[in-house]
This record gives sequence, structure tokens and C-alpha cells, in this order.
Amino acid sequence: MDEKLDRLEELMRQMETNGADSEVFNEFYGIVHSLKGSGGSYGLQVITTICHQLEDRLSTAAGGTQFTPTLLATCSKFVDLLWLIAKGIQAGDETFLQVEDKLNELGTPQGKW
Repeated sequence: MDEKLDRLEELMRQMETNGADSEVFNEFYGIVHSLKGSGGSYGLQVITTICHQLEDRLSTAAGGTQFTPTLLATCSKFVDLLWLIAKGIQAGDETFLQVEDKLNELGTPQGKW
């Protein structure tokens, strides 16, 4: 998971610097989609929820052509949440309470994890 999150951060830096061309945007979206599926496969609904909500936000970007600085900042917050999950898993703490609080701060209903 760490490698995928590192790649997401790299892609966000590229989009911030050069704009979101369709290739970079599609790779970003694809990694988020892959993480969503992995969360479901491993019974980590919190990852699926975060990624699903991020995909919803990305769907407003029209394949990257309408990728805005505001959307980039939102993506960064969601990726930060995924990092919290990854670190929690590595530490053996799967309660994800910090993540739930952060997701609430984003004004996004967390659903039932």
C-alpha cells in the first residue's frame, strides 16, 4: 500500500506543477480505484469508503481537464487519511478512530466501518 500512496503523492506533485493531463489523472484515478478494491478484498471497509468518496470527487474533474487547486488540496487530504490507515495497520492498530475524525472534518459522512 505504501508504494501506491507514494505514487499518488508523486502524481499530485506532477499535477500541481504541470496540470492534470489525462495520462497523469487517469493513473491517479486508477490507483485510487485499485486501493478501493484492495480494501474490499481484505475487509478494510474504511479504505473502500475513503477511496469511493475520493473517486466521487475525482469524477467532477472531467478526466483531469477540470482538475483545480481546490480539488488537488482535497485529494491530498484523502491521501493523508489513507496514510493514517497504512500506519495504523503497520502499528497493529486497526481501530481507525483518527481517520474517522479526519473524515468527519472533511464534511464527508463516514458510513459504517
